[in-house]
Amino acid sequence: VRHILPNAARPIMMQSLLLLPAFLLSETSLSFLGVGVQEPAASWGSLLTAAADLTLLQRGDALVLLAPAFAITLFVAGVRLLSRGLQHIAE
Repeated sequence: VRHILPNAARPIMMQSLLLLPAFLLSETSLSFLGVGVQEPAASWGSLLTAAADLTLLQRGDALVLLAPAFAITLFVAGVRLLSRGLQHIAE
């Protein structure tokens, strides 16, 4: 364990950071479609659904959709940039 764990920690961390955006987008898509996380729990997909329902019901401003969409985009881009930077430093 003393020899294996230090050598395995970096690849495990890199793989986790590379897969995190894919997992987030999958969960968000499923929650947006109503299959994922149910309503009492918070999810970016449920926020998108609520914003879309609000926009369609009020026939109002579509800018309500931008807040959760921007948060998802910013998080995914940030994690991808972080993982690429750490991968570049590791190599």
